[in-house]
Amino acid sequence: MLHGEVQYELPNDRLYTFVGAMTLKLSPEERRRSALEPDPSAATLEASAGSTTMRNPTNGAGSSTGSASDSLVSPIGPENVLLRGCKLSSCAHAIGLVLFTGNDTKLMKNQRHAPSKVSNVYSKLNRLIFMIFLVQLVLIIVSTVAFFLYTAQAVDLAQGGSAGYWYLDSVLEGGTGASVVSFVTFLILYNNLVPISLYVSLDIIKVTQAK
Repeated sequence: MLHGEVQYELPNDRLYTFVGAMTLKLSPEERRRSALEPDPSAATLEASAGSTTMRNPTNGAGSSTGSASDSLVSPIGPENVLLRGCKLSSCAHAIGLVLFTGNDTKLMKNQRHAPSKVSNVYSKLNRLIFMIFLVQLVLIIVSTVAFFLYTAQAVDLAQGGSAGYWYLDSVLEGGTGASVVSFVTFLILYNNLVPISLYVSLDIIKVTQAK
């Protein structure tokens, strides 16, 4: 059974580069065997990584390939990495280790939001209509407040014996219901501010120009 650790770069969106190293812990038997003959696992790792296998000297031992060591270090490059969604072919089996999952994978890091297909004309038109709606809302609120202030003043004049609109007293007595009715009334009065047919006109113009 192999024991070791893998040191690798942080999640990023670079698909064609990878920097890492795998360190395998050698058992006493493997260390004695590596002192007499080349380690088969080292040759396998060297062939798969395509680079020179290095050994870490311990207890002041030499760094030559024939000396005993506690660990075997092999670099990991992009040729040793299988990206998410890839498939192996012409391979009976493979031993791998998952390094990144979920949103940390390179493919997920490369994902971008789909660009908007709305034209610049429609985008600008949407912003203008939103501004018109805000202006309309402000006008409705101001008109509703002004209506109730004017109605209250007219009723006070009528109750004081002066000429006033005494029949508007029922509006003030209506409370919240009267406020809603006044709001809806001004909403209907100001609905002409919104160019409802503008989108239809733009579509007709686009179809005409396309011909």
